[in-house]
Amino acid sequence: TFAHNANFFLFATLEHARPVAQARGMPAPAPAPVLTGVPVSGMAYLDRPAPAGYFIFPDLSVRHEGSYRLRFGLYEHSNEESYPLPADNLEPREFCTHRLDVKSKPFTVFSAKKFPGLAESTTLSRIVAEQGCRVRIRRDVRMRRRNDRVRGRDSEDVMDETAMIR
Repeated sequence: TFAHNANFFLFATLEHARPVAQARGMPAPAPAPVLTGVPVSGMAYLDRPAPAGYFIFPDLSVRHEGSYRLRFGLYEHSNEESYPLPADNLEPREFCTHRLDVKSKPFTVFSAKKFPGLAESTTLSRIVAEQGCRVRIRRDVRMRRRNDRVRGRDSEDVMDETAMIR
């Protein structure tokens, strides 16, 4: 029924893949803002790979290493007349209804030193980009070299020197 109602949006939140149990009597610590980027996406109708509504999050990233999963909350925005309105309120009201939650598979976020490198973009990413959605496409594979120490220097030092030469 996506073709009839385009008022759906998805809200992404980050959670630990395996939550840590809190000690008895201790309040849970306030969560640090770890997820960056825009966590809300409206539905985009795409013809390929299959005609459907897709939710695209092109700039989400996680700040701290660890094992996480994303929780996606589907909401529907409507101002339907089926909702009862008070007689004294003459202004139109808008409503958001939570429809369902879906969790992603767990994934690992690496520190800069442990990061294995970026793989080539997936076929799905390429198909989505071809249809006009703003998605970053990586055409070449950049794997991290295992011997990052060059004559006692870190690879970051070498990169800084080459950046300064340019």
